Amino acid sequence: MPGRLSVLVIGSTELTNVVRDALVLCGRSRLAVAANYWELCSLSLREAAQFQLAILDVSFSDRELRRRAEYIRRRWADAAILLVRDDCDLLDDPLYDERIPAGINPEELAAVIERLAGTEEAGGQKQPSSSRHACRTAS
Repeated sequence: MPGRLSVLVIGSTELTNVVRDALVLCGRSRLAVAANYWELCSLSLREAAQFQLAILDVSFSDRELRRRAEYIRRRWADAAILLVRDDCDLLDDPLYDERIPAGINPEELAAVIERLAGTEEAGGQKQPSSSRHACRTAS
């Protein structure tokens, strides 16, 4: 990966651990963690970094997920938002770029991260990827 991948995780310690393990597989990356909305807002004031990907956890209510996603869209407009959630009720919401199941393993998550961040390889060449995908489920 030529540049550093910056990923923001908002959620549980369990999700943070899975994302950390996935990012080790991805290579050069930076992980920022916010456990709640207050930490998310504080992080955006402290950090000058631009995130390519924000990962939201299932532990929040639909209202709280929306609140966090709207803030991310305002603050880091080009970041893809990955929702970690099993139920399909939010699939049509344009705030979320993709949904993955809560029990995803680090290897599968690494592949999703690389695709959303535009770091996939095809025939030895890095392929750019749009940061705004239609919502879909990783399999």
